[in-house]
Amino acid sequence: MAVDKAQLYKYKGNVCSCCGKSVEEMIERYGTFNRLFDLHHVVPSKKSDNYENLIRQNLSTAQLDEVDKCVLLCKECHGILHAQNHQTRAVLSFTYKGQSRSQEVDCWLIKDNIDKTIKLIYEGDLLLEPYIETLNDSEEKIIFSIDLNNNGYLVDKLKLLKEGDIYLIKNALSNKVLFSAEYSNYLIKIKHEVEFKHVTLDASKAKKGTRIWYRNGVILHENGEIQYDGNITFCLDATKFS
Repeated sequence: MAVDKAQLYKYKGNVCSCCGKSVEEMIERYGTFNRLFDLHHVVPSKKSDNYENLIRQNLSTAQLDEVDKCVLLCKECHGILHAQNHQTRAVLSFTYKGQSRSQEVDCWLIKDNIDKTIKLIYEGDLLLEPYIETLNDSEEKIIFSIDLNNNGYLVDKLKLLKEGDIYLIKNALSNKVLFSAEYSNYLIKIKHEVEFKHVTLDASKAKKGTRIWYRNGVILHENGEIQYDGNITFCLDATKFS
């Protein structure tokens, strides 16, 4: 299918990352979102030399990789951002039950001299969300998105599972189970909520009409459909999982 900006905008949250203006609101009010929103590269040097061509292509892994470098902004906020031109790096910290994590981000600032506010426009997601990790209902351990984002964290946990083990990750604030792994008969059965952002799936090589991309807690379907909820299940052969 040809590029579907509506799908890409939904993937990016469907609202301006600065003022919260909604794409759907603009469609309802004006009948279109064309020329009302932009994808802005937070780190300009990361922008592909082939961006204009790439963004017009069919939905693909390369296109999504490029969109992941961007934030969605309405035209007004995008103009203000470039007019003020405040680019910097920020260190953001979060503390939960005595444990803290920090994340350094490249960002742009938008200053509002009337409301006396400064808004940070940064690339990607904040990785400071707290989770609770348990194994067989043992003592709970607090972890954060930044821990899960480290290469190999989940894989290393799964490698340690033994027959009968049940490993869970829950949202620390809602207690909702987001990821579970159960070892039984040499299989590791995985179940996780779509909103859990720490598992990815690229089925771009699947049969045409069935291709999907799952990343950042969103499933993008080849036909333009986008999915934020539901769950995904699959099994791993524990004898070959290493």
